[in-house]
Amino acid sequence: MSQAADRYRALLDHLPDGYARHEVVLNDDGSPVDYIFLEVNPAFEALTGLSRDRIIGRRITEVLPGIKRSTFDWIATYGQVAQSGEPITIERYSEPLDRWYEVTSYSDEPGRFTTLFHDVTERRRTEKALEDQRIVREQLLEQTLAGYWDRDIARGTEYMSPTLKRMLGYEPHELADVPESRQALAFPEDLPDLFARERQHFESHGRVPFSKEVRYRHRNGSTIWVICSGRVISWDEDGNPLRMVGSHVDITGLKHAEESLRAREERFRAIMSSMQNIVFTLDTSQRHTAVYGPWVEHSGLTSEHFLGKTSREILGEEAARVHEEANKRALGGEFLVYDWSAPSVDGLRYYQTSLSPIWDTQGNIQGIVGVGRDVTERTRTQREVETSHTLLQQVLQGTLDVIQQMTEARDPYTSGHQRRVAELAEAIAREMRLPEDSCVAVIRTAAFIHDIGKITVPAEILSKPGQLSPTEFELIKVHPTTGYNILRRAHLPDPVAETVLQHHERLDGTGYPQQLKGDDILPEAQILAVADVVEAMSSHRPYRPAPGTEAALSEIAAHSGTRYDPDVVQACLTLLREKRFSFSC
Repeated sequence: MSQAADRYRALLDHLPDGYARHEVVLNDDGSPVDYIFLEVNPAFEALTGLSRDRIIGRRITEVLPGIKRSTFDWIATYGQVAQSGEPITIERYSEPLDRWYEVTSYSDEPGRFTTLFHDVTERRRTEKALEDQRIVREQLLEQTLAGYWDRDIARGTEYMSPTLKRMLGYEPHELADVPESRQALAFPEDLPDLFARERQHFESHGRVPFSKEVRYRHRNGSTIWVICSGRVISWDEDGNPLRMVGSHVDITGLKHAEESLRAREERFRAIMSSMQNIVFTLDTSQRHTAVYGPWVEHSGLTSEHFLGKTSREILGEEAARVHEEANKRALGGEFLVYDWSAPSVDGLRYYQTSLSPIWDTQGNIQGIVGVGRDVTERTRTQREVETSHTLLQQVLQGTLDVIQQMTEARDPYTSGHQRRVAELAEAIAREMRLPEDSCVAVIRTAAFIHDIGKITVPAEILSKPGQLSPTEFELIKVHPTTGYNILRRAHLPDPVAETVLQHHERLDGTGYPQQLKGDDILPEAQILAVADVVEAMSSHRPYRPAPGTEAALSEIAAHSGTRYDPDVVQACLTLLREKRFSFSC
């Protein structure tokens, strides 16, 4: 029975999916108005960021006060599950936690419900913006099965739940909340090994679990056996334990233990059956020791078809290779998630499997627990999004090419100017180590079309070989505003249009068209301004020969901090003087 109980606890504690059990709170009319946290597993903490010791016994409206303002009514939905007994599987956004979850909710007794969920935020973000997946790290915390204790190691105090005290034959007020109260009732010969196990847990920083069978003298003189389990949940900066929680399970009454285990096993099986996943365990030889979930039923097979077999015996040598490699890593102590595919009657289907090692009480790996999911639709959607994104980028680049050609057709003397400015501006942004997607891409796009506003300037002014008159120069100065008005209607990424509008502004307010100063000028526009000046002075114009690159660098260096941003100037000087940057055309 102990091995079966350990297996059940290991399945929940190592399960990669979040698990929580709740009790519904009803108003006088019998309508659900809140629910209370009864139990969670370590994956719940990792996936939500909510620590177990902060939420157990508390209402959801206390833990997440903003839940009633959510667009989705979580309380009513879960209340319906608890009252009707009908399970649901939903995918919803949690506004208080700013995460997306796929949740299965199931009621195994009136007024209570269980949720099993996994975080699908990164998948949702991939579909929308192709963002990288965040890495979730599991933090394990032993669950309480019966009598509960909570020790403040630094202060030397230990809270013992009333259930634990009554297990030893005492009323809650009859035992002081200090470790010595419990230790005084233990058999003296059991304490050295108990303390040794505890030190091993501390020295391994929690990696080696703490669990030990201990004998106690009941108040009536009888002997009771308990399983004492615990885990440190708080450490100081030097790695010393601060707080430890745990439980005592009375294993003296074998019949009572059997009944409790049977009820918990049935609950676990019911939960597994309500999931659209497969949950399985493997031993150290990679043979299946348990299989749960509707996949088995849908395949027309029974769990006995998998039990005792390896992946190679079930799938064949070639198909099993990816699973064997992943299993080896998990048996080496690694938690991992991997994707794989297999042919089916409706084409190639894609799957994702999560693996986690199962540790015994001695700190040895005794097997693996895994969860398999069918992610075919997610994979297909992601590939469609990526294809659409690629096509969109191609269309955008083609549009920019046309705009650039239109601009240069009006001003043949500056042919290639925008392209060269884009090259230099992009190089400056990278030299400054700016973010690629949010900054470098915007600067490159804005620079490539920054003179689009010149299409409204008369061609004879653009190509005039002599000095421009004040009136003619005023017409030239309008081109940033004209370009802005054209681009803001094109729905280009922010802030491309604003960068084009500000590329002739200067830090001291001497620029145009808005005479902006200092930080009122976008950083992207400040980079574009420097690149524009350097390229313009490096090239010939109808009204003057090219002053040259060194003259351009002297110009920006002389006005660093007044007209031009010093960091941008320094990056430009480094590129052209030290790293020998050169234009491609």
